[in-house]
Amino acid sequence: MKRYLKPALYVLGAAALILSFVFLRGRIPSLHTASNLSAANLQHRLEGKERSNLIKAWGQPDGVFSGLYGDTWILDSDRYVDVLYDRDNDQISSVSFRSRLKAPEDFSFSLVWNTYGISSYDSKTGILIKQSDAQDVSAYTTQLVLEPEYLYSLYNVISSLPWDEYPEIYDPNPGTGQKPPVTYILSMTLNGQTKTIRAENIADTVPEDYNGRLFMITCQNAASLLMDAKEWKSLPDYDHYFE
Repeated sequence: MKRYLKPALYVLGAAALILSFVFLRGRIPSLHTASNLSAANLQHRLEGKERSNLIKAWGQPDGVFSGLYGDTWILDSDRYVDVLYDRDNDQISSVSFRSRLKAPEDFSFSLVWNTYGISSYDSKTGILIKQSDAQDVSAYTTQLVLEPEYLYSLYNVISSLPWDEYPEIYDPNPGTGQKPPVTYILSMTLNGQTKTIRAENIADTVPEDYNGRLFMITCQNAASLLMDAKEWKSLPDYDHYFE
C-alpha cells in the first residue's frame, strides 16, 4: 500500500494547484497586481465582472468618463487604467491603459498669494503655507506633491504666459486701490531659467488689459487649485482675518 502513497500525494497536489489557479483566475486582482499585467491579460481577468465588485477591490475610482459608462483609476506613476461597462448589466466590457500627462522634468513653479501674500506654494519643495504671519507658522505648513496631471495643467497655463512682456515688478490694476491689498508673486523655472512676476499689494480684480487679465486669472486659478487640495483643507482656519 505504501508504494501508492507518493503518486496519490502528487495527484492531490496537482489538484490543489489547479483549484488554486482557478480560484485566483476568478478573483479580481489588486491594483498593484494589475500594474504588472498586460492590458489584454487584465481584460481577460476582469471581463464580465460587475462594477460594484471592482470598486470593492480597487476602491472609489479616481475619475469617471463623460458620455461613456466607465471609470478610471491611477494604476501607477505613469499610467491610468480605464474600465468601461455594459449599461445593461453593469459588467466590465473593456479595459485599457492610458499614459498620465506629465510636465517637463525641469519645470517647477512657485506662487505667493492671498491678502498681503500670506499664502505660498513651491512645487519643487512641495511646501505649502496657508498663513505665513501666524504666531505658529508650522501649524499652517504642510507638504503637497501635485499629481502629474495637475502639474501638467499648471505647466501649460503658466508657461503660456507672455513672460517677456511683463516687468518683474507689475501692477495689473494701476491706479486701483484695495484695502487690504492682495499679493501675487509667480515664478517659473524652465530650461534652466527662472522668471518672476511680482504683483505686490494690488487690487484683486481682473483688469480689462489682456496681459493683466491673463496674469490675474492664471494666479487665481492656480491658487484655487492649491486651496482645493485635501492638504490645504487639513490645515487649521486662519488665526486672524484682515479688515
